[in-house]
Amino acid sequence: MVPFNTIQGIASTNVPAYSNEYDDFISFEGFYVHGIYTGVKWQCVEFARRWLLLRKSCIFRNVGSAADIWQQLTYVERVIDGEKFLLKTYSNGSPHKPKCDSFLIYPRNEGIPYGHIAVICEVEENFIRVTEENYRFHYWTSNYARQIPMINHNGLYYIEDYFNVYGWIEIENDHQLKPLDESNISLILQKYQKPKPIGELRRCFIFNKNFDDDYSLINVDSQKEKFLMQSNNKDVCYYKADEDFFENVSSTSNELYRLFMQAVDYIIHNDEVLTLFKIPNQIWFRIRRSWTEERDFDIIDHINFEFDGKHLKLCHYKVKQALTILQST
Repeated sequence: MVPFNTIQGIASTNVPAYSNEYDDFISFEGFYVHGIYTGVKWQCVEFARRWLLLRKSCIFRNVGSAADIWQQLTYVERVIDGEKFLLKTYSNGSPHKPKCDSFLIYPRNEGIPYGHIAVICEVEENFIRVTEENYRFHYWTSNYARQIPMINHNGLYYIEDYFNVYGWIEIENDHQLKPLDESNISLILQKYQKPKPIGELRRCFIFNKNFDDDYSLINVDSQKEKFLMQSNNKDVCYYKADEDFFENVSSTSNELYRLFMQAVDYIIHNDEVLTLFKIPNQIWFRIRRSWTEERDFDIIDHINFEFDGKHLKLCHYKVKQALTILQST
C-alpha cells in the first residue's frame, strides 16, 4: 500500500496522483495549485479538478461529493478568460462511445458512500483505462490507474466495473482547450485565485446561565468547566470556530505530525543520534523493529497551539496515547 501523500503515478504527462492510503480517510487539508483551490487531499474530486486545471486550463465549482457531479455540474470555466464550456452526460448503456479526457462518474453505494470520479485516459474496443485518486493505493505500472472492461451490446456501450457507474461526462468543444501554461500563471484571472483561508475563532458568551439548565453547553461535572462558569458569574463562555478554521488547524496538525514522524524515523536509524540521546545500543534493534512493524498505528495526542487571529503557533506536543480531538482551553 502506498503511504499517504506519496505519488502513485503520473497521469497525462504532468498530473501526479497521490495516495490517500485509506479510502475512508479524510485529511481535511485543502490543496491549491497556483492559488486555485482544487479540493481536499487526496480525494477523487481533488484529482479530477487538478487534472482539469493542468490539462484543460479549466476548473469546476465545489460540489458536495463526487456523486453530485452527475446532476449538479453543467459546465466548466476556463481560468484565463472565464469562458464556460458545457458538459454533456452519457448514461451507462449509451450508443455514444466514451472518449478520452471524459469523466467517469459513480453513484453512492455502501462501498463508495460519496460516489467516485475518474478520468478516462484511454478507450479501446473492449476496455477503458482511467486515472484517479482514492480508489486503490498501489504504484501504477504505467500512466493509468486501472483498466475497466467495456462491452458493446446491440450498439450500446456498457462499462462493467465492480461498482455501478452513472456514465461519463464530456466537455463540449473540448478541442478549444489547452494545457495550462504554468510558465505564465499571471494569465489566470484573480477571481479563481484565493488565499488559503485562516478561519475565525470567536469567543462567545451565554449570559446568566443557570447550572440547572437542562440545555447547558457546559459539563458541570468537569472541575475546569465548572470553574469557568463560576469565574464568569455564571455567564458561560465558549469558542465558536468556522469551517475554515477547522481546516486550518487540521491541515497544520497533519503537516506537523508528518514532520515529527520524519524526525523520529531519522533518529531511530541514526547510530550517532541514538548514542547522543544515551539510548543503550543493546535495544536499538528492538526499537527499530518495533518502529518498522508498528509505525502505521496512530501515534498521536494533543497538539497545543496559540492563535493570534492570523497565525497558529505550536506550543506543546507530547505523544503518549492514541487520541485525536479538537478542543480549546
